Parts: sequence; structure tokens; C-alpha cells
Amino acid sequence: VRDIPYEEFLSHYDVAAHRFTCVPKKETQESVTGLAWFRKQRGLKEREMAEALGIGPHKWSLYETGGKIPPVQILLRSSELLDATVDQLLDTYPAAEA
Repeated sequence: VRDIPYEEFLSHYDVAAHRFTCVPKKETQESVTGLAWFRKQRGLKEREMAEALGIGPHKWSLYETGGKIPPVQILLRSSELLDATVDQLLDTYPAAEA
């Protein structure tokens, strides 16, 4: 497990737009995003995660499946709630392990 270096973080983040310029890897049948993997590992439902973040379940689902890039505030708060690094949340993991 590694934290993303600050310089690498900045290279993927558009400060003016407050969003990442790189797209998280998308979920497939063989893999899930880190957002989904860590949520499932912590025993949380999508609805519970969305409520904890103050967003709607549909929006969380889009972030979790890679359909939409989450804002940095959501990634940082998710990182705290799921006890994972932002780098881990943007990666993919085998679906069988989720």
C-alpha cells in the first residue's frame, strides 16, 4: 500500500476546477473500483455511504462505478470514512474479493 506522492496528486488535479483530470478506473465484471471495494469491506451499503457524505445514492453509485469523477472533497472524506488512501480508492480490485 502506498500513498500517492503530493507531486503526482497535483499533476492529476485541476485546482481551478476543483476536480481530478484523470478518470478513475471503471468497474468491470472482473473488477470493482476501490470506492466499491473498500465500502463493501467495511460492511457499508451504498445508501449509508451516500448519507455519510451528504450526497444522493445515485451520485455515489456513479462515483463508485467510475461513471463520474468524484470531487476532491468527496474523495478525501471517503478516504477518511473508509480508512484508505485516495490512491487506493481510485484503483481497481478483483470483484471476487469484494
